[in-house]
Amino acid sequence: MTRTALRLVTDADLDAYEAEQAARRELTARHAWALHSGDELELRRVEALIAGHDIAHGTQILASHAA
Repeated sequence: MTRTALRLVTDADLDAYEAEQAARRELTARHAWALHSGDELELRRVEALIAGHDIAHGTQILASHAA
């Protein structure tokens, strides 16, 4: 039973990781689109979403794609 419980935690962790990575990809794509389109309002919205995501997850989305 313990082995099954550990596998469920592992699957849950993998699902959470995949969801976080999908969110990063979506925010990065939205940011690139806003930069390309010149839509200042959308750019500010996406930057605010990215800042919130970075705070919540301890990441730096824009810094990892700036290089």
